[in-house]
Amino acid sequence: MADKKEMLDRWPFEREVPSLPPQEYARRREQCPISKVRMWDGSEAWLLTRYADIRKAFRDTRLSSDSSVDHFPAPNEAIAMARKVQRDFTRLDSEPHSRQRNLLAKYFTITHVNTMREIIEKKVEELLDEMEAKGGPLDLVENLALPLPIFLTCVLLNLPTDDTPYLLNRVVAWMNSDSTPDESAKGADDIIVYFAKVIEREKAQRSEGMVAELVHEHVANGHITEDELLWMLHLLLVGGFDTAAIMISLGTFNAVEASGGSRKAAGKSVPGEFGRGGAAAHA
Repeated sequence: MADKKEMLDRWPFEREVPSLPPQEYARRREQCPISKVRMWDGSEAWLLTRYADIRKAFRDTRLSSDSSVDHFPAPNEAIAMARKVQRDFTRLDSEPHSRQRNLLAKYFTITHVNTMREIIEKKVEELLDEMEAKGGPLDLVENLALPLPIFLTCVLLNLPTDDTPYLLNRVVAWMNSDSTPDESAKGADDIIVYFAKVIEREKAQRSEGMVAELVHEHVANGHITEDELLWMLHLLLVGGFDTAAIMISLGTFNAVEASGGSRKAAGKSVPGEFGRGGAAAHA
């Protein structure tokens, strides 16, 4: 593919079918698996489309996850600004990344996650009962795909479940690709302020759960700094949120289509509204 500025295609590509990746990825995978694309700010980036090449790139120490550097790839200005200030361990390389990630490993084993199965099933039934009581048509994203993962993250972190509406509002403001840079930055800042208060409360009076252990066993003993913990909690809140929300939405959408149902049956926001915004945040 030619590298002339005027010849480079703009990324991200348009989707022909909202629930499926753009066909351009398959075309490039066959014809030019490593190629250049044009970003929102006019800068250039390399696009890898084959699994083997992506694995090699992840292991290449010449490449970095540090999103604070100028022209770090992002789908739009709002997400570029959000990533520029991120300081969680997904934006770190090598030992600093591994050190923080290893502290969380035990909380995400199959055995530990399975202990939440009953809570998950109960919450799903509760949300579905609420949807049935409201009658249709309903927005699946608004009524199920968004509230479920944010609730479960609060349970995982032992946060007050009454805080879920506020946290959901702030996460969506930060991650939605339709947010302005200022709105996105404000959403991220508000989440950091929220967790700073959580840490202060925990320091004053020990509770139970993941945050308690991280504060009293790891911050107190110098394994991580308080600032690192702040961004770790920020990551835990948003890291699996959009993934779960999008998979619930797209899974339902595709199941409905596969069974011969109409697109409208999957909810007006699937996958256009949050699917577009959420997926772009971590593309």
